[in-house]
Amino acid sequence: MTRVLLILMLIFLISGCITDIATEKTQKGFVEFREEVHVDNFILVFNSFGFAQEFNNNIATSGYKLVVVSVDVKNNGTEEEHFPSFSELKLKTDRGSLYDYEVIEPLIRYTKFKPKEEKKVMISFEIPEDEAPTEITICFREGFVKKTIRIKMPPSPELDLQPPKISNVRVVNITQDSVTIEWLSDEPADSKVVFWRAFYPNREVYDPSMTTTHTITIEELDPGTYKFKIVSTDENGNTAVNDNNTNYYVFEISPPPVISPPPIIANAGEQITIGNITIIFEEPRITKQISLFEPDEGYKFVIINIVAKNNGVRETNFPLHYRYAKLIVDRGYQYTHNSWLSDRIYSIKPGDEEEGSLVFEILDETTPLELQFHNGLLDKQQIIIKFNT
Repeated sequence: MTRVLLILMLIFLISGCITDIATEKTQKGFVEFREEVHVDNFILVFNSFGFAQEFNNNIATSGYKLVVVSVDVKNNGTEEEHFPSFSELKLKTDRGSLYDYEVIEPLIRYTKFKPKEEKKVMISFEIPEDEAPTEITICFREGFVKKTIRIKMPPSPELDLQPPKISNVRVVNITQDSVTIEWLSDEPADSKVVFWRAFYPNREVYDPSMTTTHTITIEELDPGTYKFKIVSTDENGNTAVNDNNTNYYVFEISPPPVISPPPIIANAGEQITIGNITIIFEEPRITKQISLFEPDEGYKFVIINIVAKNNGVRETNFPLHYRYAKLIVDRGYQYTHNSWLSDRIYSIKPGDEEEGSLVFEILDETTPLELQFHNGLLDKQQIIIKFNT
């Protein structure tokens, strides 16, 4: 029994000592804004605050507002240390209500600071719109000792938490490979355009200059339809994004106009040159039968032999595609080739000569006048071979 009483008395004495130490360590009165607060080897400076409806993806509840406080935190020691553990972080208002913090960005709880490392920390609280902040209370634990710090809030907000307002977004000066985009902001901010087209990754152009009249020129654009959005951030880090109400803005880069080179005109039997390939179209031959095939009644076959040679140093595809061939006859009729009977030339090795043919089925009473091709490329250069009929 005596031993139990001695243990109880010892616990009572220790508890009294801890309470006394805690009382001595509790901060009396207020710390003013921008006044240094020392906790272990750390220095905290609560330097400004402001109101917002949204902070770090946290949106205020209807009828409430966010109070965002900027705090400078520094490890003033000579060793890497964790930020001191705190048990309470509350905001008091003019009505005596207490509100817990909502967000700390970046999160410093359980974070290690290197010696002399400094960070700017933003803390947000949510309070009713008709209440005003008066003080912040933060309680730290140093072992069994509680240290309470009360920071007196200034009478009016000094921290700008409002993003710039973006207006008058315009697309100007579109060329074949560039575009200029302009917009206005209600306060100085930087300029960024994020743009993309279907199936391609996002790209961006950025100008760090702080201005209210923004101009971004995007160059080296391929033809196509592009979507884009505007991003501007002010000097206090408040970012505005204008994406045209999620519809995004659009501009179009048109391909350059195709200018066809003059046609190549030659007579049958004459040599023409396309790149490294020389080609000769022979005079047409008329026949009523090719192998086992005969034309329809009242029609005849026209065969035009082709000889092509590769004068280059690399294997090259024949530059004319048969599907673009048309045979013009004396009545003004046009015929396409018979793909079953024609002998197509595909590729030609360096120095080799390949032979092929085009076969058409035309009316008996018509006479071939000319063969028309184009090269199948964007410029659609015409090739016209005239026959001696």
